[in-house]
Amino acid sequence: MGVEAVAKQAAANIFVSGAGALGVEIAKNLVLSGCKSFTLHDTQPVTNRDLSGQFFCNLSEGKTRSEVCLPKLQQLNFYVRCKVGPTIPIPLDAAEYEKEPWNFQNIDVFILTEADYKTVIAVDNYCRSKGKKFIYTDLKGVFGRVFNDFGDNFEVLDKNGEELQDCMVKSITNEEEGVVTLHDNTKHNLEDGDEIMLVNVEGMKLKAGET
Repeated sequence: MGVEAVAKQAAANIFVSGAGALGVEIAKNLVLSGCKSFTLHDTQPVTNRDLSGQFFCNLSEGKTRSEVCLPKLQQLNFYVRCKVGPTIPIPLDAAEYEKEPWNFQNIDVFILTEADYKTVIAVDNYCRSKGKKFIYTDLKGVFGRVFNDFGDNFEVLDKNGEELQDCMVKSITNEEEGVVTLHDNTKHNLEDGDEIMLVNVEGMKLKAGET
């Protein structure tokens, strides 16, 4: 993730809605990797269907999925302040978001799963108006989708998140537009417009005046 991204996550207060199979996987990864505080919101009681994918759940009468699995999440990392969110649906009226029991003004990142369209739009509009980060994700069988809204000023500086590519060069011809040849069975994975840097070049002689 990089030092800067880890530092941002360590200082983030994160709210996850939906403690199903997808939500608990997200919650587990966030708590393990570390954040300042973590709130898990859910309204549904545990059912037999949850036991097939929600690996922190057990059948407990009168408790929601978030209430049942939160103690196990907390055991993963005691440096993260974990708590259960309200056990009622998220309201559609943004005027309620900064009142009890929601207190969304204290949250930096919102992650919604299993949410209906109106709730997604309402929370996203609130996040955009307050400069907060918003993610909506869901699974339908073997298909999944993710929607991110990090505001108008969000910049992507790394186009693919991959590490820099290294490869061995076999030869470079000495023409104005030299041809670069790699060793057999070697791929460079470069694209048009990529910048490259040549190091440890051997055997190439410069003309007078060249550097």
